[in-house]
Amino acid sequence: KAGIKSLTYNDPALKNRRQAYALVCETLKYKQVLEHILQSTGLHKAKVRPTLLLVLTYELLFGRGKIQGGGKVKRIIMAKASKLREALTRLKIRLGAQSSQDLLPESVRAVDRMPRYCRVNLIITTVEAVVKKLEDSGFEEVEASESAPEGKSFFRDRQVPGVLVFAPRTDLHDHLLVVSGALVLQDKSSCFPAHALSPSPTWDCIDACAAPGNKTSHLIAIIHSRLANNELAQDCSSIPAPTVTAFERDAGRAKLLGRRLEKMGVCPNVKGAGGWKGKEWRGATDGGRVLVCVRKGSFLDAKPQDYPNVRAIVVDPTCSGSGMVGRVDHLLRETEPLFPASSTSSTTYNGKNMGGKKRKRGVNPTSESSKEVVSKVESIAAFQKKIVSHALSFPSVQIVAYSTCSIHNEENEEVVRFALKDNPDFRLKRALPAWKRRGAEGMESCVRVDPIQDLTTGFFVALFERHRTSRTAVNKTSVTKTSQPLNHVVSRRNQISSSMSAKREVGDAKKLGAGGGTVCAPSGGRGRKRRKKRPVRVKLMKF
Repeated sequence: KAGIKSLTYNDPALKNRRQAYALVCETLKYKQVLEHILQSTGLHKAKVRPTLLLVLTYELLFGRGKIQGGGKVKRIIMAKASKLREALTRLKIRLGAQSSQDLLPESVRAVDRMPRYCRVNLIITTVEAVVKKLEDSGFEEVEASESAPEGKSFFRDRQVPGVLVFAPRTDLHDHLLVVSGALVLQDKSSCFPAHALSPSPTWDCIDACAAPGNKTSHLIAIIHSRLANNELAQDCSSIPAPTVTAFERDAGRAKLLGRRLEKMGVCPNVKGAGGWKGKEWRGATDGGRVLVCVRKGSFLDAKPQDYPNVRAIVVDPTCSGSGMVGRVDHLLRETEPLFPASSTSSTTYNGKNMGGKKRKRGVNPTSESSKEVVSKVESIAAFQKKIVSHALSFPSVQIVAYSTCSIHNEENEEVVRFALKDNPDFRLKRALPAWKRRGAEGMESCVRVDPIQDLTTGFFVALFERHRTSRTAVNKTSVTKTSQPLNHVVSRRNQISSSMSAKREVGDAKKLGAGGGTVCAPSGGRGRKRRKKRPVRVKLMKF
C-alpha cells in the first residue's frame, strides 16, 4: 500500500498531479460536511462512485463553483444543484457558521493554525549559523510566543533546543538550508523522544524502529554536539566513540535511512554500493565522534547479549497514527466507510443531531467499522508491548524512551503498565518536566500532546529508568559473562534440588503424623507410597 500523495504523483494518467493532489486534500477536509449534505439531499443513494461524487460536489459547493467534465456524475449533481446549495445554507445557519471554513471539524481547522516546525541539524551546523542564513534570505526572528508566528517570521522553540517555529503553511522544501540538510523538516512532538532520552555522550544507543530517520539523526546530533562542545570537560581521546545502532526491518526503508543519514552529515565507511556491506550500513560523524550502524532486520531479532554496552534505547514502533491530524491519509482512514448503510436513519454532524430519526441508545451506525478499529488497535498494542519488553531486557540498558503518535490509551498508558509489571527492575522517570500536559491518572510521569491545544502532532512519551538489578538479572549476567566450568553450575543446581527435596519430605511426614520414623496409614486406606526421586535434569547452557 502507498500513501495518497505517492499514488497521485505516480499516476501517469494525471496531467496536472499537483492540482489533483490539492483537490484530493481539500475534498478530504470537507468530507464530513459533504457526506452530511449528500445524505440530506438523497444523493448518497446514487449508483455512482462515491469518491467521484464527493470530489465533484466539493468543486460545485466549495471549489470553482462549476464542474468540468464528469459525465453521468456531473448530470446527477447538476440536477440537484439548487438543493445542494440550500442544504449547505441550512447547515451554516444551524451551526452558526459565517464561512465554509467554520464548518470544518476542529481537528481539521487546527491544521491551518499549526506552525511549521524545523530542527537544526547540529551534526553539520549550529543554531546561530542557521538563524543568520534565514535572516539573509528574508526571514525575521521574533520573540517566542504561545501562538504561531505570521508571515516570514520565526522564533526558537522554548521546549526543544534547536527547533525553529515558522508560520503555518510556510513552504521550506526548496530552501537551500533544507536541501543541504542543515535544516530538517520535523514536527515538534516528534523531537520529544530523543530530547527526553538525553543520553550521556559516551553511551551506546539504539533506535529500535528507525526509518525514515528523523529520530535517529536527532539522537546522533544530540550526542555529536555534546562531544563537540566538550560537555564532559575532559579529554575524550581515550574514551571509545559511542555507537548509535538503527534497526529497520524493511530493506527499502533501510536504504532510504542510509541515504538520509549521509545527507545529514554521517559519512559512510564503505564506498560504493550506497555505503552498504551485507545487511549493514556503517558511518561516522565529523571527526569520528559518533559511530553509526544501520541494520536491515527486526529489532526483535536482536540478541540483548550481543549489545552489552547499550545504555539507552528509543522505541517508536508502529502505531495507529490517530494523533496525526494533519496527514491526509489519516483523514481518509478516520472517516471510512464513506456512506455506512445504517447512516440514513439519522442526520448528524460533529456529534450534533441535525434532524431525522433518532437512533436507539447504544447503537453505533458504524459499529462494524468501530470493531475493526478496536481490533487493529489491540493488535498493534500487542506488538508494542512485545517490543518495549524486549528493549528493557538488554543487560546494561539504563533508560528507554517509548513513544507513539497515537491518542489511544491501549497504545500508551496500557502498554506502559504492562511493561512495568513485566519488568520490575524499571520505573517511570518524569519526561520533559516543564511540559504541562501529562499522562492519565497514575501515569503523570508520561507526556501527552493534544494536537488541537498544543498545535503539534498528537503524541505520547514515556521514560523507563532502571532503578535496580534483580538477582535473576545478576545470575544471568554472571553465567553469561564468566568462564565458570559447567560442572560447577550442575553441582550447584543439584545441591539446591536436594535441599528442596529434603524439605518436602519433612513436610510430608508432619502432615501424615509420623511417629518413630514410621509413616502411619489412615484407616480404610492404603499406606502412602514414598515417591521416587526424579533425576535432576540440567539444561546445558552455551558459554
